[in-house]
Amino acid sequence: LSQQDFGRTALLVLTVIGIMLILLLRSVPAALYLLGVVTLNYFATIRLAHWLSVTVMHAGGLSWSTPFFSFLLLVALGVDYLIFYTSRFREEERLGVHAGLVETARMAGPVVLSAAAIMAGTFGSMMATGVASLVEIGVVVVVGLALDTFVVMGLLAPAGLALLAPILH
Repeated sequence: LSQQDFGRTALLVLTVIGIMLILLLRSVPAALYLLGVVTLNYFATIRLAHWLSVTVMHAGGLSWSTPFFSFLLLVALGVDYLIFYTSRFREEERLGVHAGLVETARMAGPVVLSAAAIMAGTFGSMMATGVASLVEIGVVVVVGLALDTFVVMGLLAPAGLALLAPILH
């Protein structure tokens, strides 16, 4: 039952966010790319968190509620950071794609890193509660934000923007 609820909720969330991204970016491929990136980040995070839960924390795996709530948090935060990054790139693209990406990383990188660090610290504090589901959500959000900050924003977002630059106008 919880998997069906999760599936319906994930589809609804991604559809609504997708529509908003299409309106904001005026580009279906760009919106789909950003949705794909945050979804990929979520699944990578859940797999890594499950591995940590079993091998490091010696638990039986993640509780049923962790993937559901973590999806909402990671997609919201990931899309938020990507919207900021993409908007910044659109402002800097006048310099050319390569120079625009460099300037975007220079200007947006510290902002995204600071925001992610603050959020990771906030949600990471849940790990101190000792309540299993809160510890799991804290771990997932911290891991997800680390992946989002360093892999998504450091590699996937710039690569995608370089490829999508011609249709972002």
